[in-house]
Formats: sequence, structure tokens, C-alpha cells
Amino acid sequence: MPTNVTGGDDADPTWGDKEVNAAILVSLGAGLATAIGGSLAFCPGILQRVPQAQILAVSLALSAGVMLYVSFIEIYAKSYDSILCDGRGDECDMELDGFSEGGAAALTTAAFFGGMGVCVLLELIVHGLSRRAGVKHEHI
Repeated sequence: MPTNVTGGDDADPTWGDKEVNAAILVSLGAGLATAIGGSLAFCPGILQRVPQAQILAVSLALSAGVMLYVSFIEIYAKSYDSILCDGRGDECDMELDGFSEGGAAALTTAAFFGGMGVCVLLELIVHGLSRRAGVKHEHI
């Protein structure tokens, strides 16, 4: 039997449902953000006061932060459930599994920050190797 996202049996939402209204508002917000961002191209006076490199840097940093946040939330939830339920999915019985909810959250968080540490270590290694090869990094 199909179920909706909230876990109910009604898989056919109507226009009055809270989820539909929230989805429409989020879509409207995304569309307005795109329109406002696109309209800045037609207002060169506003953009001439700020250096172009700074605009690009801020825009890239903001979009990278949003993408990282979304990816983190999706991966974190799946990892947490997998650790908590020992990879069994719907057959989760918390009394039989090895980790408590707090332990699963701690392990998931530690693995995430450990992965970030590995990324920093790789960045330092690549940076050192490129300096040995004679590449100048004046921006760093």
C-alpha cells in the first residue's frame, strides 16, 4: 500500500494539505530568488560599486555552503539510520542493535569530521607537492 512522506496511508495529497502549501511556498521562494539574482544583471550601477572578484567569491562560497549543507543533511540521516539499525533498514529493533541513539549520532558525527580531516590532509599534501614542482600560490 503506498504511503506519503509523513507516513500516512493517503498517497494522494490535495491542494489544502500542509505539505502541498509548504512545497508551493518553497518553490515560489526559489523562483523569486532566481528572478532577483537575474535582475541584478540589469542593474549595473549596483554591481559597479563592488569589485567583481568579491561578488564571484561571495556567490561561490554561498552556493558551496548550501550544497554542502544539503548533502550533509541527506548523508547524515542515512548514515545515522544505517548505524543505528545495523544496515537492516525497516527491520530496525533498537534493543537488539549494538548502538544507542546517542552512540549512533556520535559515531556518525565523528565519521563526518574525520572525513573532513582527511580532505584537509589531502589538500595540504597536494599543496606541498605543487610547491615542490615550482607552482607559485600567491593567492594563499
